[in-house]
Amino acid sequence: MSSEEMRKKFKILGRILMAVLLTLGFLEISLRILGNFYVPQRKFPKKESQIIEKSNVFKVMAIGDSWTEGAGAKRGQGYVDVFLDLLRREYPNIKVESFNYARGSFNSSQACLQFLKHCREVKPHLLIVLMGINNIWNTQDVFLAQKLVNEEIDLEGRSKLQISVWEKVFAWLNKLKVVRLSRILYCNLTMKLSNVSLDDMSGPHPMDSDYAGPFFEYYAETGDREKAKEYLIKHIDKAHSYDDFYRLMLYLFDHQVKDVEGYLRERGFWRPQLIKFKFNQSQHNSIVSSRHKILEENIVALKKMCDFYNIKMVVQGYPQYGQTHTIELNNKLFEIARKVDVPFIDHYVLFSEILGVERFKEVQSVCSHVNTEGHNQMAENLYRAIVELNWVKEDDKLEGKIEGDIPNR
Repeated sequence: MSSEEMRKKFKILGRILMAVLLTLGFLEISLRILGNFYVPQRKFPKKESQIIEKSNVFKVMAIGDSWTEGAGAKRGQGYVDVFLDLLRREYPNIKVESFNYARGSFNSSQACLQFLKHCREVKPHLLIVLMGINNIWNTQDVFLAQKLVNEEIDLEGRSKLQISVWEKVFAWLNKLKVVRLSRILYCNLTMKLSNVSLDDMSGPHPMDSDYAGPFFEYYAETGDREKAKEYLIKHIDKAHSYDDFYRLMLYLFDHQVKDVEGYLRERGFWRPQLIKFKFNQSQHNSIVSSRHKILEENIVALKKMCDFYNIKMVVQGYPQYGQTHTIELNNKLFEIARKVDVPFIDHYVLFSEILGVERFKEVQSVCSHVNTEGHNQMAENLYRAIVELNWVKEDDKLEGKIEGDIPNR
C-alpha cells in the first residue's frame, strides 16, 4: 500500500471521527438545553468547606430503612434511640443529639439522598449506616442519587478526597449527558432482553397485600418455615395475584427459583404462565449483583464525603435470622466496609454469639425485623463498638484522631 493510499485512509478515518465527535457534541448541547426545562424537586444547600467545629455536643445522624427507623420495636425504643441513651449515660458531660432520617422501604440511594440533604444543616459527628436490604426490589431515585453524589464529591480540594486520576476521568465522563443517556438505554435494553423490568422487580411492597400481611404474622408466631409454606398454599385464594403467592414462596426459599419450582410441582401449584415476575436463577443472581454494585457505589461515596466533612462513619449488617440472601448481603456490606476502611458491625454474627441460635430466633418480629429486645441488642453492639473506637471524647470536646484498632466483626 502506497503512502498516498495511507494518507487517504487516514483522512477518511479522521473525517469519520470528526463527524462522530460533532454529532456527540451536538447531542450533548441539545440534552443540556432540554435539561434546563427540568428542575429537580430536591434542592440541596450550597457546598461549604469542612463543617465540623469544636463543640460540647455530639451529633449522631442515622440513615437507612425500616430497621433504623425502629420497625418491630415499641415506639421510641428502636436501636438508634436506645444507643443514644447508652451514650448519654456513658458521657454525661456531653450533650448527645439524634437526627434519624431512615424511612421504611428506603433503598441505599434514597438513604444517601437523605445524607446529602441534611449533612450540612445537621453537621453530624457520627453517621450510622444500615441499608441495602430493599435494593433488590426498590429502584427509585438510583439515577438521581448518582447524579447528585457525583456533583457532591466534585468538591474543592480533590486531594483531600483522595480521588485517583481514573476516578477523576470517570467523574468527568459521568457529568456528560450523552454518557448518562447511553447508560440508561443500555440498562433498559439489557433488562428487556432478560425479560425482567424494573417494575417487575420493584412492584408493590409485599406488605401492601392483604394476603401477605396475615402470612407474615403467622410466620412470626410459628417460626416454622414448612408450616408457612403450607399456609401460603392453603390461603392462595386470598392472594391478589399469582405473583403475590410466588414472591412469598421465593422469600421462604431464600430466592432459590429451582427449589420453589420443584416444591410447587410436587403439590400441583406450579403455574409459570401466571407469573409476570419471571426469570431464571442466573438472571436473578445478575440482578442481585447489580443491586450490590449500587450499594457499593453509595457507601464509597458516603465515605468520601464523610472524610471531607470530618464525619465518623460506621456500617452495620442485618440481624435477620435464617435468610440466605441476608447473609449474602451482610458479607457484601463487610467487604465494602473493609474496602473503604470503616468499622463494620455484623449484628447477625453478634446475635448468634451473644444470644445463641434459639434466642436469636425468638427476637425475630413480624415482617422479618427484630422485636424490642432485638433492637436493644443492636444498640448494645453499636454502643460497644463506638466506645471501643473512642470516638466520643470529653477531654478535648470530640476532636482528635481515632485511637485503637477497629473492632472485629
